[in-house]
Amino acid sequence: MLTTEVALLRFAFLGRGDDAKPDLTLAQRSGVGSVHAGMALVLCVEVVPVHLLVSLVSPVAAWASSALSLYALVWLLGDYRALHARGVMVGPRRVRVRLGLRWQLDLRRRDVLAADVVRPFPAPPRSALVLSAWGPPNVRLRLRRAYGARGYYGLRRRSDEVWLRVDDPVALVLALEIEDHLP
Repeated sequence: MLTTEVALLRFAFLGRGDDAKPDLTLAQRSGVGSVHAGMALVLCVEVVPVHLLVSLVSPVAAWASSALSLYALVWLLGDYRALHARGVMVGPRRVRVRLGLRWQLDLRRRDVLAADVVRPFPAPPRSALVLSAWGPPNVRLRLRRAYGARGYYGLRRRSDEVWLRVDDPVALVLALEIEDHLP
């Protein structure tokens, strides 16, 4: 849990950091930036009235509430920057999928059996790992075996099917050289 918080603070205050530029992005066109901006606006608007209301009961609780709201703003900034800095990297032997700091999945390229652009967006099965910053997935990866993905705060999931929301789904399928699955 501590490493997640430190990483979020690193992205909030230092931006991209030492991460390599991804080949494909997962959040540039998703609209997640608008969601982050809306949440930040709500936090900024509510912090003063909540502080004043809670201070009637306890000044310590009011300052704690305000500090948590400030930390939530920092957290949103770190999450936003991480989503834009980290994405999909396709190498000759490995495929690395990083949805900001939310999920990280490392695959052997030869274990990707198929990559399909999915339209219109069907519902993924419950057993699938869904990696989407905002909106329905548009690419389905079928894997030779189940892989484990790491999420926030040590969360782990295993699946042999991964559904992604990629900014350019056709480019991902082409990068994996599975042209027969294009729409």
